[in-house]
Amino acid sequence: MPYTEQGLPFAGRTPVSRHTSYLSAKAAEATRFDKTQKYLGWIKMHDGKSDWEAATYFDLPLSSICSIRNGLVKRNLVYPSGIGTSPFGKKVALWCAR
Repeated sequence: MPYTEQGLPFAGRTPVSRHTSYLSAKAAEATRFDKTQKYLGWIKMHDGKSDWEAATYFDLPLSSICSIRNGLVKRNLVYPSGIGTSPFGKKVALWCAR
């Protein structure tokens, strides 16, 4: 998957979809730091929470939460701590802060 200079992911199978994905990634840069800091503070206070719980709490799309959390996992600040259940009855990872 390609990345912007600042590390935000973008993708697409066609030139138009790659371009619009890139534009969306660039637009997200403005709020990414604040959202990441808020998520990290929240997960430190509420260990063992799923991405679904975070998406509900922050009123963000699940894809945004996954992207934020994945960035923190890469920096070794968040790790999976167990298994929970999604609102759809599927098994999901629970996350904790280091």
